[in-house]
Amino acid sequence: MDRLREKEGLSYGVNASLSVGTRDRHGRISIAGTFAPQNRERFEAALRDELEKVLADGYSALEVDFAKSAILRVRRQAITDERTVATLLADNLFWGRTMAWREQRDNDYAALTSEQVNAALKKYLDPGKMSAAIAGDFAGQ
Repeated sequence: MDRLREKEGLSYGVNASLSVGTRDRHGRISIAGTFAPQNRERFEAALRDELEKVLADGYSALEVDFAKSAILRVRRQAITDERTVATLLADNLFWGRTMAWREQRDNDYAALTSEQVNAALKKYLDPGKMSAAIAGDFAGQ
């Protein structure tokens, strides 16, 4: 985001997410961004370049600590909402889990090191196997 939005002004916003299935061992990494039509090619090239840099250089301990802190803050805040707690309890019943299981996941997040994160990225992230979808009004571009 820093490069695409702040430094080069190519995007209105960029985000990424990771989803891991409960039933199977499949997961999904999604990266999304919004940009003006005239920035499409530069945006795509810069995004690919950033992915390659992450795989080559990895994330620093400071970057991983910042991400862990943000993830844990969101997870802790989520359980202050009654609807979220009700959904969690129903999911726990379905999957045979407890809130202690969720607490252990939080402890697992907190214990992650940059070395572990970077090793997982190198093992599972292959830009050559990623799909891309672009939507918008590119008529005139």
